[in-house]
Amino acid sequence: MVDWSKLPLKLKVYVTSLACVAMPVFLWCLWVTVTSSYGAYWLMLAAFALVTVPLFLFLPSTRVMVSVGDTYLLAIAMLYGVAPCVVSTFLYMLLTSLVAHRPQIRSYKVVFNAANMTLTAWAYSSSYQAVLSMCHRAFGDDTRHIQVICSAAVMLAVYFISNSVLATLAISWMTGEKTFDFWCRNCFPMFLDFCTSTGVAVFITLSENLGHYAPIIAAPVVAMIWGYQKLLQGRAAEVARHYSELEQLYMRTVESLAMAVDAKDQSTYGHIRRVHAYAVELARLCGVTDPNEFKAIETGALLHDIGKLAVDDYIINKPGKLTEQEYAKVKTHSVAGDEILRHVAFPFPVARYVRHHHERWDGAGYPDGLKGEDIPLGARILTVADSFDAIRHSRAYKPAVETAQAVEVMCRESGRFFDPALVRLLKEHIAELEAAAAHEAANTQELSFRKYAGANEPPATPTPASGEVARDVVEKIRRLGDLCRAMSGHFDLKDILSTFLYQAGSVVPFDSCVFYGERGGVEIEAVCAVGKFSHLLSGHRMAMGQGVSGWAAAYDRPTLNAEPVLDCKGLPETLSTLKAALIVPVAHAGKTLGVIAFYDSRPASYTEDHLAIAQKLTGFVAPLVANAKNLDTLTSTAPKGGWQDFLAGYGPPPE
Repeated sequence: MVDWSKLPLKLKVYVTSLACVAMPVFLWCLWVTVTSSYGAYWLMLAAFALVTVPLFLFLPSTRVMVSVGDTYLLAIAMLYGVAPCVVSTFLYMLLTSLVAHRPQIRSYKVVFNAANMTLTAWAYSSSYQAVLSMCHRAFGDDTRHIQVICSAAVMLAVYFISNSVLATLAISWMTGEKTFDFWCRNCFPMFLDFCTSTGVAVFITLSENLGHYAPIIAAPVVAMIWGYQKLLQGRAAEVARHYSELEQLYMRTVESLAMAVDAKDQSTYGHIRRVHAYAVELARLCGVTDPNEFKAIETGALLHDIGKLAVDDYIINKPGKLTEQEYAKVKTHSVAGDEILRHVAFPFPVARYVRHHHERWDGAGYPDGLKGEDIPLGARILTVADSFDAIRHSRAYKPAVETAQAVEVMCRESGRFFDPALVRLLKEHIAELEAAAAHEAANTQELSFRKYAGANEPPATPTPASGEVARDVVEKIRRLGDLCRAMSGHFDLKDILSTFLYQAGSVVPFDSCVFYGERGGVEIEAVCAVGKFSHLLSGHRMAMGQGVSGWAAAYDRPTLNAEPVLDCKGLPETLSTLKAALIVPVAHAGKTLGVIAFYDSRPASYTEDHLAIAQKLTGFVAPLVANAKNLDTLTSTAPKGGWQDFLAGYGPPPE
């Protein structure tokens, strides 16, 4: 239930104005009633109306109350005039509102209901008396029943129009729905109830010669009306319940699709929920009130990346820079999402918003190159929400940044990538947006099957070298192969790996080189490390699919010149001096055993030739690792003199 402080300003002004107008009307009518002699019969009718208060019908689907006591209030208006009708109506609606809204009573709703019906009662009772007086002057006393019926018809029209319009304005402004649409859908079908109540009131009025027995005679008719309305209420409740179940099914379906996308992308857990929170809050801040547009933005936020289901897993989760071909595949996800959602046939433009959520304000986006306000507002909101979260939180290819830094990036790209007005709203309300996103992400349960999905993918085809490998390099590779074979069976596996990695520096340059071994299919561990920072890297672990090396192990695919920092989470900042990484999987008999990671302090220092050489080297190591029963064995079987002497015939270590 909405608090007064959260109501739209125009609704607050509207309720206050109605109350200010209705209060003098009620006080004047109360004074007239007290100082005039109307007899006791109207009090009996008023008592009958108040007794029926527990019989009001509140229809949740329309947010409208159907009052059985309206019959007696209309009869008071027809028999006794304006003042008694207004006083009775005020007391009746005050009591009904208190009963209807318990246990959570909102004072502004009680005030509005009382003010609305007070003014409505004044309008219809005044119109009835005015028309009845005109008819009496024109036709005399001989046709009283016709005069009453004609006047009642006018009263019915005034009653229905004034009551429904005043209530519709308030409800539509509160919900954001179009006023006329709400009136046609919810109020117009209730016209029959108003007709029935007016008809019974006419019956009571024409039976006034029966005195105080008239209300008793009319009571069965009123009971029949109440029973009929209860039947309608039951049907309406059943329809509303069915509609609610469909709404819940729809939301569960959307949530399931969102979870499917979330499970696909290993690096963005919580991303979809945070984007949903950002988008919904931005839509509210933008003043989006149309229910269909708001629903499209809300649904689009959950499903904006559904097209990624059509993109290969290894591309989605790749930690390094994408190739042109891979990026082209990623760009198809917005069009794929559009096509998928158009088949769902949502009753709002969610597919259109998903299609355009990668358009840019300057027109350089995709897929259609829309520019400025040609991009739908919903799509612009999704763009800002999606991009801010991507900048703010960690991804496979980048670490997380602070909120202030992310906002700074958004502001810098305002007017180029993003709608300036939306970026301004983001900056002004960043605290509440971040709080909403954190709350929603915290209440999202992580899927238990959320793990890399590339285990059954075929191994990547090795990328051919850009040119012939120099003969001296070929010779060094051959000697490294001989080294592995010579050491096998004589030395501990860690000694062999350490020696091999150390000597590999003569053909693939590095500052640090690490062999990460696979551990139970859930993580990889730095079994041995050589070179600079080896003492920091040794024993370092990361989850399968995470970081550059975890991604390469999970998908059995090499990566060239990726960011080493992605492998160094939780390690000292001194490793940030490493700028390039060459990661090559070590596989044997179709099973990935780990990866060899070459790290260098020079940016983009590795070439396709280095990749081809590294892939050749892993072929020497793979059988040794596959045959090892325990990577943690430290006992060496090296011959006397140590393994350093054994290596003397294989040349000096790399510089």
